[in-house]
Amino acid sequence: MRLKPYSEIIGYLNKITKEENKVKLEFCVNYKIEIPEDAVEERKLAELVGKRVGVFNGGDGNYKIRRISSKKQREAPYGRSQ
Repeated sequence: MRLKPYSEIIGYLNKITKEENKVKLEFCVNYKIEIPEDAVEERKLAELVGKRVGVFNGGDGNYKIRRISSKKQREAPYGRSQ
């Protein structure tokens, strides 16, 4: 990906690699999203702060939030079925 003129990327710089006449920068980018208040219990969300998580919008009003630990560990889903 190349940045468009007058644009900026904000995130954690994780890795730098060099290829031919280019330097590639790998970022961990932060997003701010909104979900319905009743999608997940606030207590469960609080447990996930500072963790790597995935948020899935099923498109039908259902949201699934899961903690992603590592590829070797089981991924624990959080969410309410509606």
